[in-house]
Amino acid sequence: MEPPAHFSGDVRNYLDVTFGQQWIGRGGPFMTPPVNNAEELVARIAVAAGEIRNSPGVFQNVWMSMRRRFMSRRKQLSAFDQVSEFDRGRLVAYRDCRLSFREIGSCVGRNQTTKMRICDRWMQEGTAD
Repeated sequence: MEPPAHFSGDVRNYLDVTFGQQWIGRGGPFMTPPVNNAEELVARIAVAAGEIRNSPGVFQNVWMSMRRRFMSRRKQLSAFDQVSEFDRGRLVAYRDCRLSFREIGSCVGRNQTTKMRICDRWMQEGTAD
């Protein structure tokens, strides 16, 4: 049986160069023997969960990290991508009724510029009727 890929010297060197000391590696501050039965596994999980629970700020750090990533992704989305399928259907219906962009924007709750960009994108993609 071959060892896992991360035991390879080439792979470890690449990870060291790429990530420095930030990758997990195959060892830790102390070696732990393998788990022999379900009770031992449950006990180890309980100990690890207790350590995490007692670490100050762990959940706040995770929450803030998730929030920061979400906000970053949201900023990357265009106005077109942020409009739901339901709103898109409403836009098409209002446009078919010959409403102006300003009127559509007030009906859907988006500004006139956003509506114009969305309709322009539809025209470019050929998805507008």
